[in-house]
Amino acid sequence: AYNGMYSLYFGDPETQTYAADPSNPAAATAWTPFFEVDPDLQREQVASFWLWMSTQFDGMENPEDDPVAEFTDVLEVHIQRYNETETVVGWTSADIGNTTSGGWVQVGIDLTEFRGETIHLGFAFDSGKPE
Repeated sequence: AYNGMYSLYFGDPETQTYAADPSNPAAATAWTPFFEVDPDLQREQVASFWLWMSTQFDGMENPEDDPVAEFTDVLEVHIQRYNETETVVGWTSADIGNTTSGGWVQVGIDLTEFRGETIHLGFAFDSGKPE
């Protein structure tokens, strides 16, 4: 973890990879508990987290320009309102080339449109997201 005792990890702890066997896309989503977004109009409503993301795009000069970066090794943060089935993508790692290049980065997600509502966040990783 960047700070604290726990972190969310996607992959096989023994091999330290997310390679699937047989060779199929590996995908999973971890959801937070539901919480109410602060209704105060005087404050910014932002969810933030620290991310260390190591993928096949590590070390590339401009990974976000790679044509497969849009749908390969993608982490998305989904936002879902309480008692609704539809989700909204609040952030995608495709914007940063699906890698943090061996370092930690802080990510912020604007929750303004959810002010005063009950939501939860889903951290969804997909190693082979279809186009």
